[in-house]
Amino acid sequence: MSNGIQAETTIIRSNWIQAETTVIRINGTQDETTVMRSNGIQAETTIIRSNETQAETTIIRSNGIQAETTIIRSNGIQAETTIIRSNGTQDETTVIRSNGIQAETTIIRSNGTQDETTVIRSNGIQAETIIIRSNGIQAETTIIRSNGIQAETTIIRRNVLQAETTIIRSNGIQAETTVIRSNGTGHKLKQLL
Repeated sequence: MSNGIQAETTIIRSNWIQAETTVIRINGTQDETTVMRSNGIQAETTIIRSNETQAETTIIRSNGIQAETTIIRSNGIQAETTIIRSNGTQDETTVIRSNGIQAETTIIRSNGTQDETTVIRSNGIQAETIIIRSNGIQAETTIIRSNGIQAETTIIRRNVLQAETTIIRSNGIQAETTVIRSNGTGHKLKQLL
């Protein structure tokens, strides 16, 4: 189809085991290409959108036991990739962001009994990893920071009747570990190892 502002092209290919449909749309400010492939066990859809300041690619794959969606966005200063996987027992979402000075990766996993979130940040001089785990009776947060001269790990555990914080610092010549425990009575213990 073609008129003054938009053109559309559809290409359909088929053989015994695979079918492919390509739809191309174009107007003055945006291009969109959709590719759909299907065979006996898997379907894949790729959507590519582009305008002058941003490009976006969406890839959707599905078979009998797993679905995966990948979204890639890019503009002049930032790129973002989102990967979503799902099967019968687990969901996982990965978000990757990058610009000129910082990269961030977020991984979210969830199944019937546990959630886990991992955030990884990095810039020119420092890296930080945050891991958050949660199930029915316990939550745990781990923070790992690292730069050129020092590494620090903080572990926070909490259940119904006790909280524990562990801080581990290390540089080239010294290591320090601090353990703080608290229960219902307010008891705290600090150890320097």
